[in-house]
Amino acid sequence: MITEKLYYDDVNAVRCEAVLLEVLTGPFKGLPKSVDPAAYCKVIPDRTVLFPEGGGQPCDTGRLIAADGRTYPIIDTHEDGRGGILHGVLCPPEALNAGERVTLELDRERRFDNMQRHSGEHILSGAFYKVCGGANKGFHMGDHYITIDIDLGGAHLTQEQLHRAEELANRAVWEDLPVTTTWFEDAKAASVMPTRKPVDIAGPISIVTVGDPADPFDCVACCGTHVTSAGQIGLIKIYKVEPNRGMNRVYFDCGRRALLQSREDSELLRAVNERFSAGNDDLLRKLETREERESELRAELAGMAQYIRAQEADRIAAEIRRSEGTPVHIHTPGPLGPEDGVKLGFAVLQKCEDVPGDLLLMLYHEAARTVLLFSKGAIACGALVKKHAPAFGGRGGGRPDNARALFADRASAEQFLRAVRDSLS
Repeated sequence: MITEKLYYDDVNAVRCEAVLLEVLTGPFKGLPKSVDPAAYCKVIPDRTVLFPEGGGQPCDTGRLIAADGRTYPIIDTHEDGRGGILHGVLCPPEALNAGERVTLELDRERRFDNMQRHSGEHILSGAFYKVCGGANKGFHMGDHYITIDIDLGGAHLTQEQLHRAEELANRAVWEDLPVTTTWFEDAKAASVMPTRKPVDIAGPISIVTVGDPADPFDCVACCGTHVTSAGQIGLIKIYKVEPNRGMNRVYFDCGRRALLQSREDSELLRAVNERFSAGNDDLLRKLETREERESELRAELAGMAQYIRAQEADRIAAEIRRSEGTPVHIHTPGPLGPEDGVKLGFAVLQKCEDVPGDLLLMLYHEAARTVLLFSKGAIACGALVKKHAPAFGGRGGGRPDNARALFADRASAEQFLRAVRDSLS
C-alpha cells in the first residue's frame, strides 16, 4: 500500500486529512517498556505529513485525530519497505478501522529541530570538503549532539581547519543561502548536479542544494527534510573532534540545540569563574597554580603517611610479639585509610616473620567501615571473608594471605570482627 509523502511537496505543512488503508494489530518488536502493547497499533494512511526515520534523520511524531475528535499520540513513523508509511499510534487497535478518515498532525517543533540539524550537517560537511577536502563517511543525529566522520586519508584535523570550517559553515547561515530539493528519476538524470558525493542510488533521487545550483556551497543526495534557507538554522557549533577508525569524528550541533548547549556552557564557565574568583583571561592560570599547590600537598601527605605507617608498623609488631602466641590481632591503624592500611598490613607481617606460628592481623578502618585481613598464609583470609561477612551484610573477598570486607555500618563491621576472632580463638 502506497502512502503519498506530502512533506516532499511542502516541508512546512503540519497537518493533512487522510484515509487509513490498514490497521495493524501486532505483536510488534522493539516497543519501549513504557508502551502497553494492548494500547498500541500501527496504521498506514494514504497520505501523510509525517517524515519516517531515514537518511540519518529521526522520525516525526505527532497526533492522529479521529473524525469524532478522539486524539491519539503518534510516537514513531517508519517505512514498511513496500511504499507505505507505518505510524505507531498509542491507541487500542479496535479503536481504529481501515477506511476511516482521520487528521494527521505533526509535532512542528520536533520537525523544525530535525530540519535545522540535518541541514546544518549538510552545510558543515560541505565546509569541511571546501576547507581540506575531507569527505563525510558517517553521520549520526543523536539526542545530545550530531557526529560526522571526516576522512582525510588518515590525517588528523587541525584546530585551524576546525575553526575555518565552522566559520565557513556559519557564513552560509549568515548569508541565508537558499536550500532547495530537486527530484530526478534516476542516478543518470541526477548526474547533471555538481554533487559532493557520487550518486549511486537506484530509483528516484532527491538532490539537496545549498546556494546557487550553478555554483553551490553544497550539493548532495538526501531523502530527509530540510529548511528552505540556511538562515533558519541560526547557528552551527562544533564541540570537539576525536579519532575514529582512521577518521575524524566531529561532534557538533545546530539551531536551538546549539544555542541551549552554548548557554549551558556559558553558565558552567561563569560558575567556575566565580568559584575560583577568576575571569576568562586568568582562569587557566589560577587552575594551574591550584594544581601545583595540590601536587605539593599530595607529596607532603604521602611523606606523612609513610612516617605514620612506619610508626604504626613498629607499634603493632611490638604488640604482637608481647601477645605470646595469640593467633588473632585486631588493630585500628590511626588516621590511615584502607589503601595505606594495605601497605601497613604487609609491613607488619614482614616485621613478624620470625614470630612462631601463624597469625591473623585484622586492621579495622572505622570511618570506611572496612576490615583488612592479613596472614602468613595458613589462615585463609579470603575464605574467612566469604564465610562470615555475608551474615552481617558485608561483601568482599581476597586471597589466602590478604582480603578485604566492607560493611554498611559500624555495628556490622564489629560483629564480623568478633565472629572471626571467636572462630579462631
